[in-house]
Amino acid sequence: MTQLVFLSSSEKRQFDSPPVFTKAQRPAYFAITEDIRRTLGALRTATNKVGFLLQFGYFKHSGKFFAPNTFRLRDISYLKQQLNISKRLITHILISHQHHATV
Repeated sequence: MTQLVFLSSSEKRQFDSPPVFTKAQRPAYFAITEDIRRTLGALRTATNKVGFLLQFGYFKHSGKFFAPNTFRLRDISYLKQQLNISKRLITHILISHQHHATV
């Protein structure tokens, strides 16, 4: 049986990757409204808060979810600043990101 190939390897990688936001786009896609702030209040860890906001912003742009190991480091850093997350906690998030990337 012949296997159909719809996307090249690079096209598949691009399809499976979150959007690349410019500095000007990040505030729009990662805006923290009152509803989002209430949801964040129910999340326990900084990792969960950042992960939620990343998925929310990426979904708002592309209409789909992405694997955590594909999250963009610039977006993680931006959200760290927005949420006033300490450098120590963001290090934990980055280590989690690197771990997922190698699994």
